[in-house]
Amino acid sequence: VLGVFGFVGLLTGHKEGVTGLTICNETNQLFSCSKDKSVKVWNLVDMCYVETLFGHQTEVTCMDMLQKDRIVTAGGLENIVRVWKIQDETQLIFNGTGGSIDTIQKIDSTHFVTGSDNGSVSIWGTLKKKPLCNVENSHGINSTNDQPNWVSAVGALANSDLVVSGSNNGTIKFWRCTNNYKSLLP
Repeated sequence: VLGVFGFVGLLTGHKEGVTGLTICNETNQLFSCSKDKSVKVWNLVDMCYVETLFGHQTEVTCMDMLQKDRIVTAGGLENIVRVWKIQDETQLIFNGTGGSIDTIQKIDSTHFVTGSDNGSVSIWGTLKKKPLCNVENSHGINSTNDQPNWVSAVGALANSDLVVSGSNNGTIKFWRCTNNYKSLLP
């Protein structure tokens, strides 16, 4: 173990590339997702493996921490989002609106935003299995192939009404959640 900014340790176990990481400060756990279709839980105090969470049928493209014992993962081409209840060892499955759900970000402990290759930005609540709000073609149509511009990144200012999305066309859009997360305004 080196100093504050030096090498601390190495965790191995995924069979393919790691696509997302999130840390829970309350439990000192690291969660990782991978192209190998799995989510792994790691103990940061002992720098060791804890368990593997299975369920996704395609690569897991992104993840975030909703609250102490819940993470949310995007299933890429599977077009599914999963909310994992770690202590209960259960998961909730949320069906997307088409395309590949490639990016995901927490808004607050019960809401999150996703971005898809079909151009959609969607707002979700943990109590409903379908998006509360879905903006299709959120970044317009690509003039060269007549397809929606892919939403390649999403972000949110935690516990606020501000959501951002980034696209393969090089633009970033700012959105305001309104109507109790049921609509997005540019």
